[in-house]
Amino acid sequence: MRGAFYCVEGDRTALSVARSLVKSLHGRSFSIKTESKALYHAAAVMASPHLVALFDLATELLVTSGVDKRTAREILLPLVASTVKNLAAFNAEQALTGTFARGDVTTVKRHLEALSAPELGTAREIYKLLALHSVQLAAQNGVDPQLLKQIKQLLVDVRPS
Repeated sequence: MRGAFYCVEGDRTALSVARSLVKSLHGRSFSIKTESKALYHAAAVMASPHLVALFDLATELLVTSGVDKRTAREILLPLVASTVKNLAAFNAEQALTGTFARGDVTTVKRHLEALSAPELGTAREIYKLLALHSVQLAAQNGVDPQLLKQIKQLLVDVRPS
């Protein structure tokens, strides 16, 4: 557990003991407001179990395109590793690469067309939601606002299946 983060809470004495225990484990402690615990946990779920679910969905898309599952994983794992490496080195908007970081309207159109089959409805909706957030990150990184406006309009115009 060396280097792990521990959320600690309690009265002054309990916090002191907990922080000392975490330090002895070579961990790092932090505290949040009690009413924020569910939000903290939701953040952890978004960063880990949901990442697994997103990876599985990406694998399924590659399988649908004709790649066997093992090869699909081999294709995607280096991308995930590179992304994690970028996130360790940069903030999110700087770590963003690819379509949205370039403001690539044409590629977003192609993605949405490829995801238009009814059986890909869940993937399309997830793509749209994450794309809207990627547009925000790209805007923070100085991508052309006109391109991002076009992309956002494409995403908003897509109808659920």
